[in-house]
Amino acid sequence: MDNHKLPPQNIEVEEIVLGAILMEYRKVFNIIELFNPEAFYSPKNKLIAEAIITVLNQSIPVDLITVSDELRKTNHLEEIGGVYYLSTLTTKVGSASNLEHHFKLLIELSIKRNLGTVAGELFQKSFETETDAFELIDDFEQNVNKAVSHIVTDKIESSAEIFSSAMDQVLLLSNRKDQLSGVYSGLPEIDDITGGWQNSDLIILAARPGMGKSALAAICGRNAAVDKEIPILIFSLEMKKTQIMSRLMAAETDLYLDKFIRSGLTAEEQHQVTEVCGPLKKAPIYIDDTGAISMFHLRNKCRKMKREKKIGLIIIDYLQLMTSGRKTKDKNEEVSIITANLKALAKELDVPIIALSQLSREVEKRAGKIPQLSDLRDSGSIEQDADIVIFLYRPEYYDITTDEEGNDTKGKAMVIIAKHRSGSTGMVAINFHGPTTKFYSPQKKGVIEMPFQEVKILPKSKQFELTDDAF
Repeated sequence: MDNHKLPPQNIEVEEIVLGAILMEYRKVFNIIELFNPEAFYSPKNKLIAEAIITVLNQSIPVDLITVSDELRKTNHLEEIGGVYYLSTLTTKVGSASNLEHHFKLLIELSIKRNLGTVAGELFQKSFETETDAFELIDDFEQNVNKAVSHIVTDKIESSAEIFSSAMDQVLLLSNRKDQLSGVYSGLPEIDDITGGWQNSDLIILAARPGMGKSALAAICGRNAAVDKEIPILIFSLEMKKTQIMSRLMAAETDLYLDKFIRSGLTAEEQHQVTEVCGPLKKAPIYIDDTGAISMFHLRNKCRKMKREKKIGLIIIDYLQLMTSGRKTKDKNEEVSIITANLKALAKELDVPIIALSQLSREVEKRAGKIPQLSDLRDSGSIEQDADIVIFLYRPEYYDITTDEEGNDTKGKAMVIIAKHRSGSTGMVAINFHGPTTKFYSPQKKGVIEMPFQEVKILPKSKQFELTDDAF
């Protein structure tokens, strides 16, 4: 067995490709998205490819003279064999008609070489006792992605093609009864601004402890799963699966949560739960309560559930309890890695991801206790990576019993959309019933009734600002 095989390569095809470009350089624009010097195994052919790119970037036609001049400027002309070698390349090919096919072959060989390098590094590191196994897998996965980065799968489309696709989306939306382009939250006040949770969006739901952000996220998930039969996946890093289900059952039946977790239910209440919670029991809700889950494990579980259960919404409770799976200098860097990866995952799976986040104590120092984007805890990248940032605020939690107009704030929760990459920001009021941890729309019948506050929408162009007299 030969243990000293050369890496995958085809020097003859490399020479044909370079010769074809030197003969008829405009053909290079057929492969310009793929053209990369790293596709060439031969060092001298790689230098020629680099010179071709430099000449093209100067908007100069590519030929023997311009490429040889560029190589001479960089002191590489003699290294590649001089003008003689360049001239021999043009004799290797009859025409440039098969350039695209030939270059794709070089791309394949380049990917194989890169994968071999990645596999070799993995093999070596796997014998190092101090190496973390999961970090090793995560590094391997990222390096594999880099190895295939030469492949360009996204097609550049014309205005006419994009227009047709956009119109198809508009017509699809026009024919929908609920008029939502995204995943239904069950709270029309929110859906009116967002159009539903949009696929590929990273949504940050942030609040101080005790505001009810876990309950709000769970209710939104419940509404999508029960009312619209959209499969949802919840990662609960703080609460057990049974605790989440108890909250959902309390909200579903209007029985106090305390009965589910402390005092128990009477026979009549047990019958009520059985009768009312049938749809909840059958709903496509999936919960993972792994504590301190790493980005690596979360990503793989999401991919599996997307493939097997067609997950349409992912909820993570909450961001600061996750781990990146990497060695980081501080929590800010770790959170930055996590949010960037969550955004990439939302785009990859084409589903909305709602990630809950804590807010810093700076909120408590402010007179009105109203959250701001600067209050996002641990990292500025949360705001940067998020498509939507939502704050949850309940005035009565801070013993603010009335607003500026004298209206009672009891049972009133304010949902503040502070950032919205694709639409307007704004603030809406919804109802909250503490004993059942139930959020619901003032437009719908619920356990309590209160005056409905109109939606306040701010133009996207304006910076989001709220003052203490907003209530």
